[in-house]
Amino acid sequence: GDTIKLKNLLDEGLERAEKKIRAKEEEKKSKGATTGLLSEEEIIACRDAVTYGCIKFADLSCTRTNDYVFSFDKMLDDKGKTAVYLLYALTRIRSIARTAGRSRESLLEHAKQ
Repeated sequence: GDTIKLKNLLDEGLERAEKKIRAKEEEKKSKGATTGLLSEEEIIACRDAVTYGCIKFADLSCTRTNDYVFSFDKMLDDKGKTAVYLLYALTRIRSIARTAGRSRESLLEHAKQ
């Protein structure tokens, strides 16, 4: 395959992640959601976290003995062994802890026991 420059990789990742996030926001709106929608700042922060996390995860999850096959579609997938799935799981855990009134520190302390 062809080699692409890091800047092009990051730009493409940012563009695809933002497009996917905005599509999910539009889907929420079309279903009548009035709460839980992301602000413009939150969309940009989410886009950056998802893009950089996905690229890092995709790079680090490859072994040196296998061929490196890069796919934006696979990298940004929210199912399976991807950064998006891990970020979603972290968000769900934090939401559950927040609902239960538990801080990050109290969860870490409990995990040590």
